[in-house]
Amino acid sequence: MQKTSGTTNRTGIRQQLRARRNALTAEEQQEAAKQACAHFVNLPFVAQAKTVALYLANDGELNPALIVEHCWAAGKHVYLPVITPEKALRFAPYRPQSRLVNNKYGIAEPLCEADDYKAAADIEVMLVPLVGFDSTGQRIGMGGGFYDRTLADWHHGAHPQLMPVGYAHNCQQVEQLPSAAWDIPLPYIITPAKVWRFRISAV
Repeated sequence: MQKTSGTTNRTGIRQQLRARRNALTAEEQQEAAKQACAHFVNLPFVAQAKTVALYLANDGELNPALIVEHCWAAGKHVYLPVITPEKALRFAPYRPQSRLVNNKYGIAEPLCEADDYKAAADIEVMLVPLVGFDSTGQRIGMGGGFYDRTLADWHHGAHPQLMPVGYAHNCQQVEQLPSAAWDIPLPYIITPAKVWRFRISAV
């Protein structure tokens, strides 16, 4: 576990942790992705799931491309997040032949018909990117609040079939994150080193 140079400012923490993951070499990124993928696919609830929401790596994020390949080979339905005008997330089907277009943040999203989109209530396992996490399962993202808003109903006891799982490099763990009322902690966070399990209660 590394410290964040004493800063408690969320913007400063984001900057430091993004710099850490972007400093990883291509070889370190590839090895980290292999190790983390092995942890993820061996979780019993992942093996049983038919619908899995993933993401496409950006800005040095831990890359779940190997998980995508595993899910396709296992016959699972894979979805990617799409940002709605209401600044929430819906999930578009992602297949080998899917066409992708960049959103306003430069992140690729699948093109699909409106009827094909899924909500969080339709997903069984949701892989959640993050910038940092601490020993309580608290996460900090890029600052847009998209996953916090998407998971708010789950955090209040809805969508019992849904299991959100954080995904991060080892260097993204910190001792303690400053939290806000809207932050949603996660029950699982996977790093290349281990699977973290947290006791998260619905509120």
